[in-house]
Order: sequence, then structure tokens, then C-alpha cells
Amino acid sequence: MANIILIGYRGTGKSVVAKELGKKLHRNIISTDTIFIEKYGDISKFVNNNGWEEFRKLEEEIINKIKCRDTIIDCGGGVIESKTNINKLKQLGDVFWLKASVDVIVSRIQDCQNRPALTSNNDFITEIKTVLKKRNPLYSIASDIEIITDNKSIKEIVKEISNFINKTKICIPIVETNVHSAKEEILKVNEVADIIELRLDYIEDIDVLKFKQILESVKIPVIVTCRIKEQGGTVDIDDSVRKQIFNCALENKCEYIDIEYGTKWAKEFIGKSEDTKVILSFHNFSETPNLLELNKIYDMINAQNPDIVKFITTANSINDNFEIFRLLENKNNLISFCMNQKGEISRILAPKYGSLITYSSLNTGKVSAPGQVNIEEMLELYNIQNINTKTNIFGIIGEFAENSKSKYMHNPAFDENQLNACFIPFKISSVDDLDKFMNNFKSHNFKGAAVTIPYKIDIIKHLNIIDNTAKRIGAVNTIISTEGVFYGYNTDYIGAITAIQTVADLFLKKVLVLGAGGAARAIIYGLILEKSEITIANRTFKTAQKLADEFHVNAIKMDNINEKLSQFDIIINTTSVGMYPNIDKSIINTFPPNKIVMDIVYKPLMTKFLKNAKKANCTIITGEKMLIYQAIAQQKIWTGKEPDYEIMEQAIVNPTHFQ
Repeated sequence: MANIILIGYRGTGKSVVAKELGKKLHRNIISTDTIFIEKYGDISKFVNNNGWEEFRKLEEEIINKIKCRDTIIDCGGGVIESKTNINKLKQLGDVFWLKASVDVIVSRIQDCQNRPALTSNNDFITEIKTVLKKRNPLYSIASDIEIITDNKSIKEIVKEISNFINKTKICIPIVETNVHSAKEEILKVNEVADIIELRLDYIEDIDVLKFKQILESVKIPVIVTCRIKEQGGTVDIDDSVRKQIFNCALENKCEYIDIEYGTKWAKEFIGKSEDTKVILSFHNFSETPNLLELNKIYDMINAQNPDIVKFITTANSINDNFEIFRLLENKNNLISFCMNQKGEISRILAPKYGSLITYSSLNTGKVSAPGQVNIEEMLELYNIQNINTKTNIFGIIGEFAENSKSKYMHNPAFDENQLNACFIPFKISSVDDLDKFMNNFKSHNFKGAAVTIPYKIDIIKHLNIIDNTAKRIGAVNTIISTEGVFYGYNTDYIGAITAIQTVADLFLKKVLVLGAGGAARAIIYGLILEKSEITIANRTFKTAQKLADEFHVNAIKMDNINEKLSQFDIIINTTSVGMYPNIDKSIINTFPPNKIVMDIVYKPLMTKFLKNAKKANCTIITGEKMLIYQAIAQQKIWTGKEPDYEIMEQAIVNPTHFQ
């Protein structure tokens, strides 16, 4: 488990809260001030003799050497004055900023003024105000969660922190049909999940004896689930058997049992055991109701006083996820997300919005419900353990966003630059879906997005400011929100031009562009900037001629194109011909020798178009080059940082096990 790190000014309660948290959560405690005192002696004497600058230098060394897990770290008040410290603390765990008003701080520490002054020529209260004005922005940057300690008991503060720590565990269901295979899968899940769900309704002829045999292999917290068919179960189980199993779970002090809402005898188990929490669950397998209806259903379930309410719906649109995000607000006992592919984002973003548990699969073929993301993607791609309320959300907007490789590039880039950000697919099915999504995007303060087919033009109406390049191209592939203002850019042309320039200078080169769609527009714009001589060829000549007239370049018919290829230095395919699954197609079959040939298709990397060019001894440029370079430009827009090309290339050229 991640460390709990407490930061804040003196008098906000760090030390006493750390002690109580340690007792409640059975965790060790370390104090950076205590470590300093043990090594260098009294802090006041040290600062009086050596100054604050030397103290901060040694404090930074102490922070840098901390290596621990499952620990509560109580930090000195000024630890955040070092950017190095902030970065290190964020790597170590969840950072909680304990806040208090000046009056409360004064009342708590006025009799303990034994520390050397932090400012000169200021009285006690003025010093507190002055230092807080300087430090508060740094506390905000450093922290994941802010906790107000004014007018709260230590017990209340500890409970509030515990609620955050206890939120959003990753649960993997066991969906095997026999005891032996279930036990084998449990051994794997023990190593990667926070919780195991035993879906006993998958086991043929399940009974208490089989349940006990399966339970022997469980080494982590467990949810015991035995669904009826109407609520997603796979085998018929008599109610008497289900009750026996749940009673056995209580006897064995299993952490959770999951009973469907509406089960007549569920109340027999609610409050029956202090060791086992009852999850009262409800599934809507057809839709996601509106927020008003969701809250009504939640209230009905919650009225039965279960420990946890589980409310799962079906996403028919990406916008259904936002209804669940709103439902989760201010509820500390709720598990909620959407099923189906369009509901994936609610599973990934569960830690941001506060679902107690999110469900993942051991692998793609072991799902208990549609839309479960496999555990390797959850942990290694989306870094779900680092997602919190402050995580900036980015993604790709597209009709087939789930097929985009952008997530494999952008998430490692965020990770490389130690940014609290996550990149996910936004699967949008229609323009109407897009309109509603952008309203949700804005209201939920998502940070930015890549935009792909077919919304590069439709997105424009949702933006406040369009970059001049994007205006000229007539399409946007990158958006960012800055203080509520939405900007649109186009980085496609940068990707294409940079890719070509790795092998050739474009000045006065004769370039044939095959296709007249959005990608062609962007590439033609870039070629014009490089002073290339451009000719467009398209299967519909009228479309090519219209684009050529707009950009004041040439257009030719595709008829007998092979006879005209020799006059060009560079040939670029911007169409989808040859893209998976139609990998045996090529817009050109025979090339003249020694040309430079580029295909923007990247699935497969080596298209038939490029294979044909290679046979003619042409220099080829594969499609991932454009994809990577335009993604690097997007990262610069979003973060101000330039990611490593090799990290992004690795995601495309050498797919990892979760692709």
C-alpha cells in the first residue's frame, strides 16, 4: 500500500494525526523532524548556529533517503519549499495537506514558540500570515488531498483521511467453473489485486464444502458473491445454498459478502458481523438512468443500512459515465461505474470520483462483466494507483477511439515527466454524442484531448480560440483547456513534415499527395511552408481539384497514375487504403526506383503500399513516425514538456503485453 504523507504548517495537527492514524491503520510512523533531531540535534539550536538554508539542505537529504511502504510520514512544515522534496513525496505516496486558519494555528501553538523565527522583524501572528501566504501555493502543488482541521477532533480528521485511503481498491473476479481452476487463478490474483471476488455462481454444483476449498487459496481481502441468474449469475443456485455460503463467509470472517438488492433475506445479514461488511448490489443491464433516478435508487438501497451500496449501470453512450461521476459525489459508501466498452472510463477514473472499488479482469478473456479492463492495463498503462482527485484527464476523441495507440504513447510520456495525468479513450458515436460530451468535458474540468476521425471539424464549434494553423488547415486534432478557455490546434502537419525531414529536405521537392481528406489538408499545409511543389491525386478528381484550388497547388487524375510517378521525388499516401483489416490492398502497386515513399497508415506498420515501394529500392517512411511526432507536439501543448521519442516509439513499434 502507498505511504500516507502529512504536510502542513505547524499547529495543523500533523504529529498527533500521524500517531492516531498509525494506531487505526496499523502502520509505522516516521517524522522528518525526528530524524533530523536524531542526526543533528535540536532544530532551534541548529538553525540559530547554521541558518535555515543549511537546515533545508539537510532536510532535503533526509527526504531523499526515505525508502518505505505502508508508512505514515509526518513532514516538517517547510518541506515543500524544495521542489525536489515535492517530487520525492509524490513518488512516495498519497500527500495530505492538513490546513487550518491563522486563528486556529495561533491558538494551538502560541504556548510553543520554541522554534527560531522564519521571518525577520515580524510579530508572531504576522509571521504566520506571511509564511502561509508564501507556502500555501506550494502545499497545494505538493498535495493530493486537502483536509481542513479547523473545528474537528483528531478522531474526525483520522476518519476523513481513512475514508480517502480506503477508497477505490482494485478487485479481480474469479470466474472459473470448477474448484481446481478457481484455486489456480486465485494464486495469480493474490499477487496483483487489492481484493478478490469469488464469483461462486460460476462454479458448477457449488456448495459450502467447495466454497471452503476455494477460500483456502485466498491471501488478500475477499468478496463472496453468489448471484442469481436475473442479476448476472451463470448457474442456478438454490436460496438455501446461497444463505449457507454467506453464513460460512461470516464464520470465516471474510471481508465482504455481496447480496443483490431485493433479496428478501438480505436483512438477516446486514449488521450481523463486525468482521464482514455487507455489499447490497443493484445492476441495470440495459441503461444508465438520469441522475435524479440514480439518486432515488441509491437512497432506496441505502435505506436498508448495508455497509456498502453497489450500483452498476450499462453505458449506451460515453456521457452515461458522467451521470455516475455525479452520483458518486459526497457518498462514502458507494461502488458505482458503468458496464460496456463505453463505460470503461468510469472504471479507470473510479479513484478520481470516489467509487470504493473498481473491478478489473485478470486478462482479457476472464471478464465477469463487459467493459472490464485487464489488470496490466489498469496498473501499467493507466497507473490507476496514482489517480486521485487532482489527476488531469486527457484522452482521444473519436468514433473508434478504443483502437487508437495514442494511450500507449501519452501515458508513458506523462509518467516520464512525473505528471499527475491520465490519457484514456473517449469513444464518441455521433455528433450529438460529441456535443453532450464536450459539455461534460468542460463541467468536469478535463484538461485536453487528441481528436481523430471523424470529429476534427465538428470539434471546432466547441472551442473558444483556434490557432491560425488549424484555421488554415480547417481541422483541429488537439485541444486544451487553460483557465476555462478552450484552444484548438493541429499537429498532424508537424508529425508528417518532421517524419519526412528525417530522410529528406523538402525545399522545392516535387511531392505527390494521394488523397484529399483531412490528413491530406494538414500535410499539404506543411509542404507549402517548406516550399515544396505539390500535386494532389484522388479517386474523385473533383475533390482533388477543389482542394488544389484552395491551396493553389496542382491536381491530377488517378487514371494511369503509374505512368506519372517518375516525375515526383516524394510520394505520400494519406488515404486509408491498406489499413487493417484490408492489408492486402495498395493504392499503387508499381513504383519507379529510388523515390521517397511515405504511408500515414500505421496498422500495419509495413503496408502493402510500402512493401511495393521497398521492392523498387525506394526509401520508405512508416506511418508511426507521423503519429509519434504529432503526439510529441501535442505533449508540448498540453504540458510544456517534450517527451522522449524513444519512449513513444517503443509503444508503437514494440507492443507490450497489454496491447
